[in-house]
Amino acid sequence: MAPVVVEALERISHRWERAEGDRTLVAIHAVRYLATRTKERASDELTNWTRAGFADGSLRPEIPDYAIDMHTARGQQQGRG
Repeated sequence: MAPVVVEALERISHRWERAEGDRTLVAIHAVRYLATRTKERASDELTNWTRAGFADGSLRPEIPDYAIDMHTARGQQQGRG
């Protein structure tokens, strides 16, 4: 959620002229928001787990036979469709 909030604040900051002091206020909002969030690593851990699983083959999806049709290379090789 933090990246969404910070990006939204950054976009808001571009709506103001550079001379306006309120642009600094937006940066302060972003810093205060991030400083009050509880740090957690769930997204990073899930990303690492997924990458490792695809790399070692343990997370390869199982494609059911009925999904292999004329629209897939494997289905075309099998003469389906």
